[in-house]
Amino acid sequence: MTAQKCDEGSGRASLLLCVGLLTGLAGPSMARADGADDGLRLAAEARCAEALPLLGDSARAGVPRARALCLLELADYAGAARELAALEAADPTLAAPLGIARFHAGDRVGAEQALQRAEVSGDARAEVPLYLGLIALANGEGASAAQRFERARASGGDALAPAASYYGGLARARGGDARAGHAELERVEREWPGTPWAEEASRALAAQHSAQPYFAALRLGFEHDSNVVLRGAGVALPQEISSQADQLVVWRAVAGRSWVASPETQLGGALTFGGSSHLDLTSFDALYPSVSAWADRRLDERLTLRGLAAYAHAWVDGDAFLSAPRFALELHRDAAERGATRFFGELALDDYLFESTDPPALARRRDRDGTGFRIGAEHRVALPELRSSVGGALAYHGFWADGSEYSFDAAELELSWESALPAKLVFGANALYAYRPYRNGTTYEPGSPERTEHEWRTDLWLGRPVWRQLAVETRWRYQRNRSTAEVFDYSRHVVGLYLSWTLNP
Repeated sequence: MTAQKCDEGSGRASLLLCVGLLTGLAGPSMARADGADDGLRLAAEARCAEALPLLGDSARAGVPRARALCLLELADYAGAARELAALEAADPTLAAPLGIARFHAGDRVGAEQALQRAEVSGDARAEVPLYLGLIALANGEGASAAQRFERARASGGDALAPAASYYGGLARARGGDARAGHAELERVEREWPGTPWAEEASRALAAQHSAQPYFAALRLGFEHDSNVVLRGAGVALPQEISSQADQLVVWRAVAGRSWVASPETQLGGALTFGGSSHLDLTSFDALYPSVSAWADRRLDERLTLRGLAAYAHAWVDGDAFLSAPRFALELHRDAAERGATRFFGELALDDYLFESTDPPALARRRDRDGTGFRIGAEHRVALPELRSSVGGALAYHGFWADGSEYSFDAAELELSWESALPAKLVFGANALYAYRPYRNGTTYEPGSPERTEHEWRTDLWLGRPVWRQLAVETRWRYQRNRSTAEVFDYSRHVVGLYLSWTLNP
């Protein structure tokens, strides 16, 4: 369409159309200028989603600054940090936005440096102490964080007051002043009801109430075990054992407490007493008390290092059976919606206390005393839309026995699933596979042939709370150990019904 044809049009619609076309004919430079002007206007009105396409990549005065701040407004933190870093030298007022962008992009060190520059320059925005407080809180500096949140609340007005008060409550609690932290969170509930900050404060208060230093649990069950003696294929039972199957009562009691040694360190200890009593095969009755202690050290907001030590002693049919110290080191990583990961290394020292009835030479080869080591990783992810969680673990397990019979290397894979069902029911499933080649031939068959095992173990359970801390659960466990040595080749079913009580789980 030409200017002449525009002149031939009539009416308001034709006029607007011709104006638009003539603007386009004026050339691209004019269009970009007008677009940038509109983009700057929209950015000033905080309409950043509309402003960014118009701002484009223009280098006109004011455009790079508006574009960088709009990227921050639209949560493109990496892009905002990149552009703000290039502009800050010429415009020191951008140090605070740069620090905020870097914080949300995961660069906590760079964020702190930029925010400190803003603080030194006298930037009075409340976001400066607020974000410096968040960084101090993440670094475990509770007292320093609380002071910065107090400054943010004093200078931020109503817009930042609930956030600053909420984080201030957390900081005071982590800094060792639990009472002041509790009061601050209650204040958020009281003064800003119905807001997300009040909801978060309620959750934090509930967590504080549940985090009592004492804990205890008791579990009592009745089981049917199809192979109590772990009878292998082709193995005849001794005359004194009437059957391989039996019914039994099992129990386990735990009591302990934890101590907060510092805002970053927690200590704990527990006593456990378990046992089983058989209906017919009473020679397999067992008692196994244990004591354990642990220390947790919070490295940052997502990482916790845990050290554990435990000792267990078992009696079977009233005679000492096993003395077993255990040690472990774990690193826990909380990745929020991406789940939680546990890296672990475990050391076990087994000392079997019963007397062998084998000839001396054979007894030495079948000596089960030894050292076990297990290393691996476990990851668990919540699936809120399915009201479920799923987990998996992979581990290497090695055992070095004093005799030749029981030394092995093993690879282990474990998968688990847990779901909340209607009527307060909880369903769980667990599957374990272990490939276990032994380092030496077996003494239980002529010629000491190679011994290799494939172990499969599955657990299914269904549970439900019945009253307060009481819950009932039914469980089925299947174990299949396929071994090249018949004496170790067996299968086993265990079906049970359990009642449990838990105080402060």
